[in-house]
Amino acid sequence: MARPTNYTPEMAAEICKRIMDNRSLRNVCEDPDMPARSTVFLWLNEHDAFSDQYARACQIRQEIKFDEIEDLAAMASPEDYHVKKLQIDTPSGC
Repeated sequence: MARPTNYTPEMAAEICKRIMDNRSLRNVCEDPDMPARSTVFLWLNEHDAFSDQYARACQIRQEIKFDEIEDLAAMASPEDYHVKKLQIDTPSGC
């Protein structure tokens, strides 16, 4: 099956859903049913509604990650402090 190259609101919604499932765009675009990341970047530039939807999805994902960071910090013990700190300090984003 060929990767999608034509923009549709349904494809945009699916990309955003997967991002809200705490996945990176790079990871989402590795799925065979998803467009290449370069295609998504073109769509973001060409479709304002998708750009807004994508920004909201990234914000929601960041809120999920923040919750996870709070949980990691709360669960840290003297024995695993450095592991938890590394997990918290590892950057991620949209």
